[in-house]
Amino acid sequence: VLFRSDHYEKMQALKGVPLKRLEARELEFYRNWYCNAIRSLLGIHKFKDNYAELARCCTPAITEDEAREAVKLLESLKMIVREKDGTWKVTETFVSTGGNWRSEAVREFQRETIRLAGESLSRHHSALRDISTVTMTFNQADIALVRERIKEFRSDLLRLSQDGSGDDAVFQLNVQLFPLAILNFGKGEGGKK
Repeated sequence: VLFRSDHYEKMQALKGVPLKRLEARELEFYRNWYCNAIRSLLGIHKFKDNYAELARCCTPAITEDEAREAVKLLESLKMIVREKDGTWKVTETFVSTGGNWRSEAVREFQRETIRLAGESLSRHHSALRDISTVTMTFNQADIALVRERIKEFRSDLLRLSQDGSGDDAVFQLNVQLFPLAILNFGKGEGGKK
């Protein structure tokens, strides 16, 4: 899950959602979408070294070698540790990009998860997904308030995820709010930053 500000992380801590801020070198975690999925799977499933099983759990399925490399990366980043019984354990429940959200690795991860969301329309039964769209109008001055409401929504879902028991699946939530049209766009307002 990606977050933009220190303020948001402090708000999450106050609400009881512990986050680990990733350092710049740890952003390698976002190299492939499935590293995040595998880290989350290891948090809900006792896994030793059956990389074929781990690869099949991903949707879309990845290769056994990709699963093995993801586990190796997660271990090197100290995001997982091997328990005495040989199973892997997640060291932190939630991670945050901290101040590195503008990193190209993070942007690529976001592009990949947006692509996977689109593919989910044909890959997954509607009972397993909720992809909806709504087109609205706002005054651009109100977007900060809209973004704050989105942050609160994510916070509520993170708390629900943290409090859950018997989890058996990993889900990706992409909340996408972007302009489709802006009055006077060609006159310098609403441009890319």
